[in-house]
Amino acid sequence: MARKRRTLLKAVVGVPIVMLIVVLAAYAWLQYAPRAVPAGQPPLEKLQAGSLDAVKDAFNAGVGEVRLLVMLSPT
Repeated sequence: MARKRRTLLKAVVGVPIVMLIVVLAAYAWLQYAPRAVPAGQPPLEKLQAGSLDAVKDAFNAGVGEVRLLVMLSPT
């Protein structure tokens, strides 16, 4: 009986700790991983309220070319 309690206690305590470690590792990777694009490709843009006009102008400058606008969201 005591052995089952210890096993259950390890699971109840261990699983949240492992989940916390995974979440913290993912957060650290998202915040601090190096960001790079292939040679010859313009750098990635972060959309912010003040940068929308620059993105619009860059998009419109490519008339007659294939243009691609990709928006990634965590939701």
